[in-house]
Amino acid sequence: MATSAPPQTNGHDTILDKAQSSSPSSSTASDPLPTAAELEELYQLPVLDKDKTSTSFGTLIKDPSHARHIVVFIRHFFCGNCQQYLQALSATLTPQKLASLSPPTRLIVIGCGDPAIIRQYARETDCPFEIYADASRALYDRLGFVSNLDRGQGGKPAYMTKSALANLVGSVRQGVQAGSLALSGGKVGQNGGEAVWARGELVFLHRMRATTDHLEVKDLEAVLDGQEQEM
Repeated sequence: MATSAPPQTNGHDTILDKAQSSSPSSSTASDPLPTAAELEELYQLPVLDKDKTSTSFGTLIKDPSHARHIVVFIRHFFCGNCQQYLQALSATLTPQKLASLSPPTRLIVIGCGDPAIIRQYARETDCPFEIYADASRALYDRLGFVSNLDRGQGGKPAYMTKSALANLVGSVRQGVQAGSLALSGGKVGQNGGEAVWARGELVFLHRMRATTDHLEVKDLEAVLDGQEQEM
C-alpha cells in the first residue's frame, strides 16, 4: 500500500516538530506559536508587492494604522482552492467590516510565487486585500507551514464550491494566461495558513495540514470575536 510522504519545510525542524507534535483542541484554538527569537527573525524577512517593492514583514504586521492584522498565507498563485477561500473571505470579511471591528483590523494575503503574477491574481480573484509575494518561502519555513499534496480527510470545506475538475481547468487556464510566468506561481506542494497579530504580537496561528485546509471563514470570525472579548 502506498503511503503519503511526510510533510516538509525548507528547514527549521524545531518549528516543524512543534507544529506536528501538537494539534489544536478545536477549530478556533491556535497551533503552537514560534518562539520570540524565531519571530524576531521572521520580522526581518522581506516580502514584495506587485511592483516588486520590498518591505520587511515586520513593517506590515506592526503598521500602527491598524491594531490587528490577519495574514492569509495561500498556496501557489494558481491554486483554485485558495482562490475560492479568498473569495469567500472577501464576501464576508470586507475591508470595511474589518476596519469597523474593535480593534480595527486589516487583512493581508501572501503567496509563495513570483510577485509579477500578483496583478493577474488580484483580477482573477477580485481580491480587495493587499497581496504580497514570498517567492523564497522563507516566511512559510519560519512559521512551520508544511509541504504536501494531501487533499485532507472528510468532506469538502464550506469555502469550496467548485469541483476538482473545475479547479484544475481554471489553474491550467491561468497558467496559460501567465505566459512566461506559467511556472512561477510558486511551489505546488507548499501549504499555508492563517495568522493573527494583535498590537504587534502573534496571538493565533493555523497551519494547513492539507491542500484544502484553510481555516473556515466562520471559524476565523469566531477567533476574532473571541479576541475582541479578551482585549
